[in-house]
Amino acid sequence: MVAAVSDPSALPPPPPFEPPAGYAGYENNYAAGVRNLRSVGSLAKWVCGLSVLAGLTQLIGTALSYTVRDEARAFQDGTISGDEFRDAFNSVAAATTLGLLPFLAAIVTTLIWSARIAGNHRALGRNTRWSPGLAAGGWFLPPVLFVIPMLFTHEAWKASDPSVPPGDQRWTQRAANPMVFVWWVLYGIVPLAFIPWTWSRMTSLNPNEEELAEQILDDLGSQMAASGVQVLAGIAWAVVVYQITAQHRLLTGEARR
Repeated sequence: MVAAVSDPSALPPPPPFEPPAGYAGYENNYAAGVRNLRSVGSLAKWVCGLSVLAGLTQLIGTALSYTVRDEARAFQDGTISGDEFRDAFNSVAAATTLGLLPFLAAIVTTLIWSARIAGNHRALGRNTRWSPGLAAGGWFLPPVLFVIPMLFTHEAWKASDPSVPPGDQRWTQRAANPMVFVWWVLYGIVPLAFIPWTWSRMTSLNPNEEELAEQILDDLGSQMAASGVQVLAGIAWAVVVYQITAQHRLLTGEARR
């Protein structure tokens, strides 16, 4: 038999409540009940991985061009024929062309990711400038060298603030993310320096053996520099996508699922 306690006030206080392991609280779960929200986490992983891979494959393709320098020089010296030089170049060009596959895949996944981010913001009552269609289509309609993607990314970072509830426009007062501008410089500004080199390559889409050998020997420095910038731009874009996605998942509640 348990003895009765004469003075209940003498009982010790109960221990503090400890949530079970793995429990996720619902504080700031602003997206609860909001319809038409799309997940972005898995897609963002593909965007990040493919963006970096696209830059690396471009750099590797440029490095492979160095392997035909001797053939280009030998052709100019007359020690090998034009057909021999062309065969050596074509084998490298075929391998380089494969590097376009991750680049194209990175474009497709980026368009889908952009549209989903913009769509979620609209579903949450964010008064954003860029609709899902403009967020994706803006990559093809830049008035000044991809300025629309930069503006959308800048807005997406601010609108993904998980501390601002739906319908509240205080997210517009959030500070900018410096990494967005780092990516913008690498992706949209620095490549302007390579326009003369790019233009010279575009004006000779089907060069003969003499022009091809001259390009390999004279333009590899510019080509390697441009490829290096692309690698850095791909890494910067992966960082931006990761940062936006991490807080966007908190905003939409995806991180709790």
